Amino acid sequence: MTKQLSALTLASILSASAALANEEVANTNENKETFHHKEEKVYVVAKGLMTNGDTIQEGEASVKGKNGKGFGIDLGYRTGTGVNFEIDYAYTELDVTETTPTEETHATGKYHSFSFDLLYAYHLNEPFAIFAKAGYEYEKEKINTLGVDKSDTGFLYGAGFEYELKENLAFIFEYEDSTIDGPKGYTLAAGLVIGLDVLP
Repeated sequence: MTKQLSALTLASILSASAALANEEVANTNENKETFHHKEEKVYVVAKGLMTNGDTIQEGEASVKGKNGKGFGIDLGYRTGTGVNFEIDYAYTELDVTETTPTEETHATGKYHSFSFDLLYAYHLNEPFAIFAKAGYEYEKEKINTLGVDKSDTGFLYGAGFEYELKENLAFIFEYEDSTIDGPKGYTLAAGLVIGLDVLP
C-alpha cells in the first residue's frame, strides 16, 4: 500500500508540475517577455523535510512511525546537458510506536542519510523545470528507547520541480523514497537552490 501511495504521489507531482508549467508558458507567450541567463555549474540546496511515516513488522512487534520533520543539504554539479550529480545529506526525527502482544512503547527515531544521486532536469520553459532523480543511499537509524542502532543501504528515487525566483536562486519541491525498509516512510521537501560562482 505504501509503495502504491508513493507511485501516486510521484505521478501527482509530475502532473501538477506540468500543469503549472503550461500555465506559465501561456503567461509568458501572452506577455511576450522572456529572460535568459547563465546557470552556475555548482549549486547548493537547503531544504526542510517532512516524512509521512510507515509501519513495519519485526517479529511479533510492529513499529509505526508518525509524520516526521528535518532538514537537508545537497551539493550539486550541472553538466549543462540536463544531467546533474548530487551529494545529499538529510536529518530526520520522528515519533515511533512499537506494539507487541503485551505492551506498547513510544520512542523517538533519529535518521542520518547520505546519498549520491544522478538527476535529470527538463526545462518546460525558462524559469520552470521538472526533474527525476535516482541514487544510492546510506542511512543511520537510532531509536534509543527501543535499543535500535543500525545502518542500511538502498536505492533512492524521486521527482519534483524547480521554479527560478531570480538569477541563481530557485524554489524547489521534491518527493523522495528509497528501498530501505523502516518507519520513516517517504519524504517531501521544499527549499531553495542557490547557484555558486566557484567555477569558470
